[in-house]
Amino acid sequence: MISKLNRGYTLYRPGAGLVATNWAAAESEANVVKLTEKDDIEAHLTTFERIMGAYDIAKEWWVFKLAPQLSGKAQQAYAALQTDEAKDCKRVKANILRRYNIYVTGLASEADMVVMEQAMSGYCNLYFY
Repeated sequence: MISKLNRGYTLYRPGAGLVATNWAAAESEANVVKLTEKDDIEAHLTTFERIMGAYDIAKEWWVFKLAPQLSGKAQQAYAALQTDEAKDCKRVKANILRRYNIYVTGLASEADMVVMEQAMSGYCNLYFY
């Protein structure tokens, strides 16, 4: 359980009592399990987002918590992004899901949607890696 106190946080863990009394300590407690090839990528990303939300971690820091925990195709998708793009959590998520051939309408760019529509209508052949 996390409760805000003035400018910091107090973190209580059931059975352990007081664990942390400041933001940096509470942020370090928000641990994310490393992704394995057996994991469901959508479930992993959803769990990650819920953990970050529960610890009230600012969204601009999420990608820095996520990146070291990626492996396999998800890590390749992250590494394929430009440096500026790799700082944008929505873009990182979209690129990871795209690598797994999962498309979410709200995350894909307009250009991606046009290419997808053309591919589906038979105008061009695309291979997703």
